[in-house]
Amino acid sequence: MQKFEIKVVLLAIGILFLVGCVAIWRWIPGQYPIVSVQLVGEHPHVSQQHISAVVKPYTTAGFLGVNVHSLQARLLKSDPWFESVEVWRIWPARLLIELHEYKPSVRWNHRKIITKAGILIDAVPGERENALPLLEGPSDRWEQIWQQYQEIQALLDPKKLKVAELSLAPWGSWRLVLDNGVQVILGRTGIHARVLRFVEAAAYLEDKKYPPVATIDLRYTNGFAVAWRTPLLRKN
Repeated sequence: MQKFEIKVVLLAIGILFLVGCVAIWRWIPGQYPIVSVQLVGEHPHVSQQHISAVVKPYTTAGFLGVNVHSLQARLLKSDPWFESVEVWRIWPARLLIELHEYKPSVRWNHRKIITKAGILIDAVPGERENALPLLEGPSDRWEQIWQQYQEIQALLDPKKLKVAELSLAPWGSWRLVLDNGVQVILGRTGIHARVLRFVEAAAYLEDKKYPPVATIDLRYTNGFAVAWRTPLLRKN
């Protein structure tokens, strides 16, 4: 009988302890509320309203109860622009959140972004990305096109020329558009050599003071074809 009474007493103590813990847990957020949330780091693509909406539910748990790891993971997944998120509790009543976005390099098929680190993210390009180069091609070949873009731009840098568009057709033909509007048809093979030939051709045409070029077709073995923006005047 004594063992039964002991078990009942221990059970009652356990229940009282749990009730006390629940009461204390409910009491803590009110006694140690989160008074302010400080954001640091640049986040030009993600609005303050979006961040506040994600953070607010977590603050109801109070300073001691907030799950900073869960909040950090939730923020990181809330928008594809976020590259990293760190969350700290600052005694006695402040949350410090450090946010860093990916740095965009180019647009991909008008619908995504390739970052400067070469990562494809599902961020839709906005107005601020309109000036970025546009890469286009089959969705499963984005890495190849990104690599080709970097190699071509490196060849153009000495002439201070910039890639505005680079596209790979489904049949494997490359097309390049520069920021000055010149279209360069590169074909399917020997892209590196053809870009070098274009650089030489561009310098030659500039030295001869020809009219502005519209298109240069480099799909020829030993030369190229040129279409002018304005017709050449023939001398009689």
